[in-house]
Amino acid sequence: MGSEERQRLAQKAAWISLAATCVVVAVKLAGAALSGSISVLAEALQSILDVAMSAVVVWAVKVAAKPSDEDHPFGHSKAELLATAFQMLMALMVAGVIIWQAVPKLWAPTPIRPDWGLAAMAYAVLSNTVVAVWLKRTAKKTGATSLSGEAAHLASDTMASVGILAGLLLYTFTQWAWIDPAAAILFTALGAVSVVKHIYQVVHPLMDGSLPQEEVEKVETILRTHPDVIGYHNLMTRTTGRERRVSLHVTMDDSLTFVRAHELAEEIEDEIVKALGGAWVTIHYEPHHAEMEHRRTHHPEPDGTSEP
Repeated sequence: MGSEERQRLAQKAAWISLAATCVVVAVKLAGAALSGSISVLAEALQSILDVAMSAVVVWAVKVAAKPSDEDHPFGHSKAELLATAFQMLMALMVAGVIIWQAVPKLWAPTPIRPDWGLAAMAYAVLSNTVVAVWLKRTAKKTGATSLSGEAAHLASDTMASVGILAGLLLYTFTQWAWIDPAAAILFTALGAVSVVKHIYQVVHPLMDGSLPQEEVEKVETILRTHPDVIGYHNLMTRTTGRERRVSLHVTMDDSLTFVRAHELAEEIEDEIVKALGGAWVTIHYEPHHAEMEHRRTHHPEPDGTSEP
């Protein structure tokens, strides 16, 4: 799948997610108003957040698809990471508000009409499950981190909806009024925990974190087994959202012509790109003996790189 096709698919997925979430919001708000349930209201507030976040995702996917320019020579892919970080912050803030409102109702619960709430939650579970599964698959195809973040958020919302649904069923048979606020607190807290667990996946690339160790090992294997590579050093990797970047220095035989060394560097770059499933690779070629002499003179301390 080409880059432009991936971008179009990511944008389409973002718009569909936004539309589906708007419908879920309307259903939940109606269910909350008709049932008087604070747990359903909590879910409705979460879904309003989902709508806002889906709109942010649409913006982020559009910005991330822009080509590099003078002010952003490495592209705009981090827009998706910023959008996902904003999603998480807002989700945690809304969770705090819901729990703050629900706790007093544990000691002063009010009767509710569960039928409308049950219908709203059943629809929400079905809709969010279908959309979350589709977004996750689309995120794998496109590499769009904002879509994976949206899928994770919808999955968390679905789990909460299932819990609220179970709580309303229990209330129907027992008439225990405290179940409603307890369900709101429990599943809002679980959703917040799910968001917190997802934080590393956003912060790591935002901080230009290195590629996973297994991917770094793939690069090193290519370098160690290539017949024309005598050694390598300054191997640096980073992930910036959709993109992987690799830069390194390789040493080759001093007798190689500049043209031949350039051809070999491109050959190695192609192997790395294929092994990683796509990456920006920059290789600096150095004559082996000249580099060793330079390092003995200017950098006598070993730097832990792979040089004979």
